Amino acid sequence: MKTLRILVRSCPILVLVAIVWGMSIPSAKAPVSPRLADAHQIPSAVLPILDRACLDCHSDQTRWPWYNRLPGVAMLLRRDIRKAREHVNFSRWAGNSSRHATANEIQDICDAVSDGSMPPVAYQIMHPDARLSASDRDLLCDWANPAGNSQSMKTTQPAEKAKPTS
Repeated sequence: MKTLRILVRSCPILVLVAIVWGMSIPSAKAPVSPRLADAHQIPSAVLPILDRACLDCHSDQTRWPWYNRLPGVAMLLRRDIRKAREHVNFSRWAGNSSRHATANEIQDICDAVSDGSMPPVAYQIMHPDARLSASDRDLLCDWANPAGNSQSMKTTQPAEKAKPTS
């Protein structure tokens, strides 16, 4: 009984030591380049939505939160982000990559945001700006539906020069 009392009394101290120790571990640094700045196939209207609601998990350019330094939490975050990148990784669609998004992948994004499974509720609690409005969801789904694309769905790719006719 005495051992149990000592154990119960020492738990808060151990938790505090773990938190302080975890806060002393440096967080992973964000890459120098802007996130998806060279993703020419993603419409410019969609990029800000992806940046605030998707890219922390679904890109190689994760902004690690402060709580990533807590023991146990870091392991869970890394696992979740690894799984998210396996499903879709926007960084692979950017730059000189020959990898381009398929219509099915973009439709899957529309489906996930439409049914509310993305972004996850736990992420939205810690990142309130990641909550998607109806217009955010509409823009993402307009991207998935090429027939429904409006003027706002222009990609960030520069327009092709007109070729002279001879």
